[in-house]
Amino acid sequence: MPSSKTPLGFILIAFGLILITVPLFILVILNQPSQTSAFGAIIIGPIPIIISGESPLIPIILVGAFIATLALFIILARRAQQPTPEDVSG
Repeated sequence: MPSSKTPLGFILIAFGLILITVPLFILVILNQPSQTSAFGAIIIGPIPIIISGESPLIPIILVGAFIATLALFIILARRAQQPTPEDVSG
C-alpha cells in the first residue's frame, strides 16, 4: 500500500531541482560569466552552512536557511507526537 507522504516527497524533490536548474538557465541566457558570484546554503543537520562569494544576498540566504531549519524542527516535533500504528492497534 503506497504511503500518503509519497507525493510530498516528489514535490520537494521537484522543487529542489527547480531551485538548482532555474538559476543555471538564467546564467546561460544572460551569458555574463564575468559578473557572476556564487553563494548558497547547505543544510545538513540543524546548522546551515553558508557559502558566499561576497554576495549582497547573504541576509536573504541566512533568513531562508533559518526558516528551513525551523520548518524541519516543527515537522520533526509533530512527527514525534503522532502515535505509531503499533501504538494505535496495540
